[in-house]
Amino acid sequence: FKNIESKEIFINIFPQFKFHERLENFNNLSDKFIEYFDQQLILALLLVDQTNNYEFFCYKYKTSNSIKNKFKIISQNFKNLKIKNFYNEQNLKKFIYLNDKSTVKDVMLFAKCVDNMYKKINIEELLELIDKCVVPKFPISGNDLKKIGYESGEELGKKLKLLEKEWLENNFFINENLKLN
Repeated sequence: FKNIESKEIFINIFPQFKFHERLENFNNLSDKFIEYFDQQLILALLLVDQTNNYEFFCYKYKTSNSIKNKFKIISQNFKNLKIKNFYNEQNLKKFIYLNDKSTVKDVMLFAKCVDNMYKKINIEELLELIDKCVVPKFPISGNDLKKIGYESGEELGKKLKLLEKEWLENNFFINENLKLN
């Protein structure tokens, strides 16, 4: 992309790569962080925004489901990247719980290259925090609900989902009274 003629040819062949300027931010990262990027994450830098435009590229070039899912998660969290408290420990812990550490690292690294605004992000601290983060295990199982009278089936599943949502919204704490309702 540094050579203007090559860049124009490349953009004409792959018009979906409309965010090539992000590669400049990527190239300005230290070698220590560049090694975290895989080919898929670099491709995400070129393609992904808060729309589902990446889906056409994935369809046209028959990408794997893992690549499609990586792009989807980054796209879904794109608007969150601009929210300052998105990067706090509790939110990162929830994000890790819902995904995994590798995915959360990808989103943080992506954010660092998206816009100059994210230069304020201390990516080193975030990556350390993600590595050290211990995500609690959801403390209630279907067997726990069966013991208090729930039957196996859809109702039990809905109750578990509701309790898990409550648990996440309350920063991994659940009121004992809620279990019995």
